[in-house]
Amino acid sequence: MKKAAFLSGLFIFILFQTYAQSALFTTDSPRCANDTMHFTPDPPGGIILMETWDFGDGIVNTYLPPASLPVFATHLYASPGTYTVTRTVKFSTGSVSSSHQVQVLAHPVAGFSNSNVTCAGQAVQFTDLSQINGGGNIQSWRWNFGDPATGLNNTSTLQNPSHIFSAAGIFTVNLTVTNVNGCSDIYTSIITINMLPVANFSNTESCEGSSTQFTDLSVTSPGSVIVNYNWSFGDGGFSTQSSPVHTYFTYGLYNVTLTVVNSNGCTNSVTKQVLVKPKPVANFSFSTTNCIGNPVTFTDQSFVPPGGSAYIASWVWDFGDGSPPLMILFPGNPNVSHTYAGSATAHVVRLTVTTSTGCNAYIEKNVTSVPAPIANFFVSGATCELQPVQFIDFSQTNGGGSIVGWYWNFGDPLSGAANTSSAQNPVHVFSSPGTFMVTLGIVNNYGCTDTISKTVSVNQHPIANFKTDTVHQGTPATFTDLSFSVSGIIVSWTWDFGDGQMSSLSNPTHLYATQATYMTRLTVTDINGCKRDTLKPVIVLPPVNNPPATQTITNVIVGNGQTKCYNATQVITVAGNGTLFYLLPGGNATFIAGQKISFLPGTTVQEGCSMWGYIAPAGPYCLYPSMPATLATGDAETGSIAQSFFNINPNPTTGNFILDFTGVVQTDKANVEIFGMWGEKVVTAVITGEREHQFSLSGRPAGVYVIRVISGNRSETAKIIKQ
Repeated sequence: MKKAAFLSGLFIFILFQTYAQSALFTTDSPRCANDTMHFTPDPPGGIILMETWDFGDGIVNTYLPPASLPVFATHLYASPGTYTVTRTVKFSTGSVSSSHQVQVLAHPVAGFSNSNVTCAGQAVQFTDLSQINGGGNIQSWRWNFGDPATGLNNTSTLQNPSHIFSAAGIFTVNLTVTNVNGCSDIYTSIITINMLPVANFSNTESCEGSSTQFTDLSVTSPGSVIVNYNWSFGDGGFSTQSSPVHTYFTYGLYNVTLTVVNSNGCTNSVTKQVLVKPKPVANFSFSTTNCIGNPVTFTDQSFVPPGGSAYIASWVWDFGDGSPPLMILFPGNPNVSHTYAGSATAHVVRLTVTTSTGCNAYIEKNVTSVPAPIANFFVSGATCELQPVQFIDFSQTNGGGSIVGWYWNFGDPLSGAANTSSAQNPVHVFSSPGTFMVTLGIVNNYGCTDTISKTVSVNQHPIANFKTDTVHQGTPATFTDLSFSVSGIIVSWTWDFGDGQMSSLSNPTHLYATQATYMTRLTVTDINGCKRDTLKPVIVLPPVNNPPATQTITNVIVGNGQTKCYNATQVITVAGNGTLFYLLPGGNATFIAGQKISFLPGTTVQEGCSMWGYIAPAGPYCLYPSMPATLATGDAETGSIAQSFFNINPNPTTGNFILDFTGVVQTDKANVEIFGMWGEKVVTAVITGEREHQFSLSGRPAGVYVIRVISGNRSETAKIIKQ
């Protein structure tokens, strides 16, 4: 053990002999003020008896055993600057010293401010106010907002951050700044976060164009009051009133935002959708042009704009004439008519419509009325059946437009298409006598109408008829008027003898200059002005010749297409059985006797041929056959020509003719048959209750036709000449 101790001491000795005694040291300068600076001594080179550190800032530390020597010193400088640090080491042989200059760097001075408004849920703005304090530039900032509930957002490395605190309360906010030398400082501030106000409001329902009332319902924390309101109505409109009124001019959904600020400067907002209901679009049309006294038709054209479920629930018509407004409720028909009383020509009509959501609108239009014309007419001249009756329009414009249309109805449907007329002053031929309701309707250029009806008494026309005899040239013809009138006496006669001569006597005589057949027309007029005429042939024979007194017809064959005429001044005897007298089909035979025609037994007429017999005491015999008398069917006794109970007018005819009953028909029915030139039946008709009936031979060849008329116990035939 002693040996070991010796060796150890020897080794130490040797070391001390190897290294010189030293007070040298090293340092980690520069350091930041208030940071620990470290001093590291070199090997001392001997046994230290005392060690002194003078840090140059007035602080001197001395170390004696049993302190651990050498001393690894540390020192904290409070102020930046350059300091001389001296280490003095005392050995047994003496003291040595060593000095170093150290640099103490300045810390930055951390500091910040924050915005005045510190409210929960709102950004608080922090502004760095740190100073470099003579040190290097600040190169980093680290914030801790003391709000761990915000997670990662609780810290920031921005120089000037903002932070939204998670709730109201008191928060400790730290800022640590570090300069380019790594020197740092920390600043702590207490932040009070206030509660936000609760923004809220209500509003009334409204329609476009009407006012919406907004009512503030916001509340704030105790100790504060709301000091500012900011409304955004969603249509570009704004207000700073607490409970404003706003008018929307377009319907739809609007996002309305209310922002309130309390006395702590805390702001909060609320947004609600406000429904502005559409107004209906009021409109209507009306009939034009309207005539005073006529109903005006009003047609609703209102509608609710699309985008909602509203419908028009009521219509109110105010016609502008003092009459009570007319209300119509859905689902009633809003289309109405109204008749204005009085003579006013202009009215302002208002239609107000209201929707099922309570929105309404109205429209006004000027309705102009026009005076209607006044219809009137009179009849000029006589009013007679089958005779033109002249109607004269006597209507008045009545201050309205000019009359442009006339519509006549003569109340005479039997006249067919002629029963109506659009002429201003028409002429109408009534189909029969009687009382007719004639109606005139007129219209002016504004479409206004008026109608008038008057009864028109139509008189029965007289019956024109006469008889005359067949004369020979040089012998005057005597005309006997047979006309009559049931509605009045006949007051004038006009004779046209067919040779250019005229007469106004009732029963004239006339001497024809030459032999011929003359169509004589008699026109009669009664006291009512009614006229009628008839046309009959007058045969003027050659000078008198002398037919045989008697004649017997035998040994005769009348072939197809042949026409034979036999005459006698007294008697004709036609052979019967056992004689040679035949009418072949297509043959025609005529017998004219002055007294008697005798058909012996067995006289026959074959189908397809014709045979006539006439009693004509005065002729004209076979020269010019007279008008038909009685067709002999057996013995024909001597007699004069029977008075015919019908007339044919005109005769000859070019096609159409009228069968006119001149006497009283024994029954109300007459059977009419017309036979062609070869005996063929071409027309059959039954006439019931008619005084006149029109027939037509149009389209048939010219020639002689026979018409047979049977009425009651009368039967007569006549010839018709088709030209």
